[in-house]
Amino acid sequence: MANILLVDDDAAVRKTVRLLLERAAHTVVEAVDGRGALSCMDAATFDVLVTDLNMPEMDGIEATKTIRTMPGSRGQIPIIAMTAYALESDK
Repeated sequence: MANILLVDDDAAVRKTVRLLLERAAHTVVEAVDGRGALSCMDAATFDVLVTDLNMPEMDGIEATKTIRTMPGSRGQIPIIAMTAYALESDK
């Protein structure tokens, strides 16, 4: 069982992913953008970050760059990026 931070600006996506993760017995905390993710990481410890790439305010790429500068294990958290876009440039 993992403590997972789920970051996506789309409520329907968050709900769907949350349900899948909770069915696998994981604990899920949600944030709606990269800024929210950074706030959550300041408040708690997570095993994995699952983030959308494209979000307003601060996207998943910018949040990941900031997280990777954090000291210790917080900066080394496994990050799973997801996107609805299927363009070659999104890779």
